[in-house]
Amino acid sequence: MIEIFKTDNLKDDKFFYFSPAHIGEERGNLSPLSALALVTKDDKEFQKLLELTLQVYLQGNSIYAIMVERFPEYKSRLRSYAGLNYAWRKDHGEEGYFEKEFDLLENQSFFASILKLDGGKIKRFLSELVSFELVFGLLSEDAIELVENTPGAFLDDLFNNMITIDKTIWAEWQSAVFKYTTPSILLFRVHSDGQDRMRLEFFGTHEAIESMVSRALIPRLEEKFYLRRRQPGMGMT
Repeated sequence: MIEIFKTDNLKDDKFFYFSPAHIGEERGNLSPLSALALVTKDDKEFQKLLELTLQVYLQGNSIYAIMVERFPEYKSRLRSYAGLNYAWRKDHGEEGYFEKEFDLLENQSFFASILKLDGGKIKRFLSELVSFELVFGLLSEDAIELVENTPGAFLDDLFNNMITIDKTIWAEWQSAVFKYTTPSILLFRVHSDGQDRMRLEFFGTHEAIESMVSRALIPRLEEKFYLRRRQPGMGMT
């Protein structure tokens, strides 16, 4: 069974982990934003959910996976050559993939990358999802010019405005919700909430959540899964 949690009030919502620090950013408030989560405790069911979701969205949409290395590493010539996903680049080539190494203090660095998904890459991507270090994805009805034409500038903006570096590297996905979502662009993320629940979450304008998820995706999922609609404040059975 897959549970559906949806809210049109992120400002007062705790289910989607929007922290108070992000209330009042660029848009001033969260009133234009909604969120919808698909949640299950069944790992196999979750993998099937992710695969079907990507297959549905690849029919006329563009999907970009944004990945960021979790820990800084010391720089070396070999590390700079291998990058974040050497095996992927070796097997699939550079088409649809871009990565950049960012220099840090004490001769350390980290990598960030963008992968544009297509039908031939879904299964491999999902099988290596943990090692890919996915931070968030962008789902667009059209190609996103900033990502497609100037991926280096996109990653520079991520580094300069949405990356916090301590012992680990944290990408502020909440800030990306404010910055990149539009009526035709959604942000999605995949994670476990620490309660054995796996979550596929979508964030965007009310219009985008309704048209791109509630109307375009959910009916397709209902053909394959038992879906149960819940309120965000309710526990899970």
